[in-house]
Amino acid sequence: MKTIWTTQCVLANEVSLYQQDWEHIVDGHPEMDGKEELVKRAIQKPIYIQEAGSLVSAAYVLPPDVNNPEGVRVIVGFQSELWPDGNRVGAVETGYPINAKAYPHPNLGQIIWPKTKAGAK
Repeated sequence: MKTIWTTQCVLANEVSLYQQDWEHIVDGHPEMDGKEELVKRAIQKPIYIQEAGSLVSAAYVLPPDVNNPEGVRVIVGFQSELWPDGNRVGAVETGYPINAKAYPHPNLGQIIWPKTKAGAK
């Protein structure tokens, strides 16, 4: 399987994007064509990471900016449910713009990162 890139996330997990998975993403979300680096940035510098429908998947969320007006959500599948502890291996499964009309109720769980501080209001 051809690797487009491999990077490390803020939790010290190694995440890869494979050509076959990227083609699947672009088939389902043609607006993502050419945005491999945006997906990489979401892995490297998310505003938050949350559970994504199973114990071995996570949603990395990148906020909107001038070049990315909707923001992006990237789903990563890991080989272990211990991914929040770091030092695990995962692969990008899908990525898409954050669009409340197209995806009004994403199947996402609690925020894993950043951790809220005890006593914070």
